[in-house]
Amino acid sequence: MAVWNQISYKELEYTRIDAEFYQPKYTQELKQWEKVSGKFEVLKLKNVITKPVRTGHTPKNRVIKKGDSLVPFIKTNTLREGSIVYQDVEYLPERCLSGNDYIEDEAVIVTIIGATKEIVGRVAIKEKINPESTTNQNVGIINFKSNIDPYYGMIYLQSKLGRDQLWRHSRQTEQVNLNCREVERVLFPNVDFDIQKSIGNDVRLSFQLQKQSQDLYKQATELLDKELGLDTIEFEKPRSYRASFSEVILNNRADSEYYQVHFRQIEEHLKTLHTIALGTLCSFIKGYEVGTKLYTEEGPTFIRVSNFTKNGFSFGDSDKHISNTTYNFFKAFKPNIGDILLTKDGTVGMCYVVDEEVEGIISSGIVNLTLLNESIPKEYLALVINSKICQMQANRDCSGALISHWKPQDIRKTKIPLLENAKMQKLNDLVVKAKSALKQSKKLLEQAKQRVEGLIENATGTQSE
Repeated sequence: MAVWNQISYKELEYTRIDAEFYQPKYTQELKQWEKVSGKFEVLKLKNVITKPVRTGHTPKNRVIKKGDSLVPFIKTNTLREGSIVYQDVEYLPERCLSGNDYIEDEAVIVTIIGATKEIVGRVAIKEKINPESTTNQNVGIINFKSNIDPYYGMIYLQSKLGRDQLWRHSRQTEQVNLNCREVERVLFPNVDFDIQKSIGNDVRLSFQLQKQSQDLYKQATELLDKELGLDTIEFEKPRSYRASFSEVILNNRADSEYYQVHFRQIEEHLKTLHTIALGTLCSFIKGYEVGTKLYTEEGPTFIRVSNFTKNGFSFGDSDKHISNTTYNFFKAFKPNIGDILLTKDGTVGMCYVVDEEVEGIISSGIVNLTLLNESIPKEYLALVINSKICQMQANRDCSGALISHWKPQDIRKTKIPLLENAKMQKLNDLVVKAKSALKQSKKLLEQAKQRVEGLIENATGTQSE
């Protein structure tokens, strides 16, 4: 449906004449802010920071040499909503950095350049417990004044009102982008510091629970690796390797990637373990591809691989939706609590035991596993599938392709190591505790967002959509 808005010449701001800047929802929110100013102070971001917003940069001489001290290098792919994914970051040698390159403790960082609108406006905070870090030119660094709780500042920018302003000021070109001065134009609700602190403490507790969840899951993966003997394997990286003609015929694979040495090593190691083929442990059905013609502006979610992580579903503005009629027709493909989902296309091999209610159906890139042996704990199975021993099997099966597709026959042949029941249950319980802490963390973070949005709504007497 077409959306239009009429703006007079006098209403033009910041020499912007692009239509996206004047979308009705943005101009309506501006009128909402005018009502707020009588209840508490509304300032531009530039008035609540200690120095101008700046970005990081990518050093030229960043080749890592033996003996270099390394510094985490945060980029848009490792800056997620509310958190920095340190386990996936790249590193820079400390010698190529100066003192001004480091992100200050409790500085808020925000993505300002990205391939899509959804990438721009992700916000996180560099906590004191995080290692000294740096970032690149696609990420802005915000340092709040001492009378602003930085965790309140972060969650405000992460809320709908904050994110909408970041998106409004961005330019919707081929590469969506904001500059630092545009970030400083964002309106900021400077509420009483005690209120800021209370909301900020919800965010702090959320991060503590998130860290607790990560530690528990790490404990589970390390214990699993030890039980399976993966912690002692040194994977070889030879310059060349061979495969016999009979192997090519047997495996029906002629691509060299399939016969890489580390794949052979994991296959040999699997022979030393008690394993059962996934197809013997589970039956599964593939999701359904409804087709773009059945997409709608709103309604139940059409859950794609991009909505999927091993920690749960991830939804955002780029989601695809279907009508209630389509949803009810294909409701057999709705994921229910307790279902075991596995990705087979794109980012293959991610496994998640559903622990939250969701209204939607899964796409054909996802399969729903049904355990045939109830003595195998579900979270143990998901942990194993997400571990190195199964990921390497999936990567081997999907190697040699531009876009990964894990074929059903290969999924069924995947070898699942089984341990003694007590050990499997112990690992299962660790994952359950990790997921419980993460769920509490997400709930607190959402609660903090709602509190910030509630401040604005209460001040204006309006309700957000």
